[in-house]
Amino acid sequence: DIDLLFMDAEGLDAQIIMSIDFSKYDIKTIVFENLHLGSDQSRLYNHLLDLNYEIRRNIGFNGWSDKATKK
Repeated sequence: DIDLLFMDAEGLDAQIIMSIDFSKYDIKTIVFENLHLGSDQSRLYNHLLDLNYEIRRNIGFNGWSDKATKK
């Protein structure tokens, strides 16, 4: 089990998150940078919603991060 995965991969966040085997890793919360998601944004959000995550957008001091929490 992983309580928190914090990611800032300069544009690769969506690709990395979508490559995680969620049947193998139970991640309770994922915080990731939202600045460079581009065309992967809706695909990533739909993927996380399908995995039963709730998404809070634009969190943090600058609003550059999103937070996905398992329901």
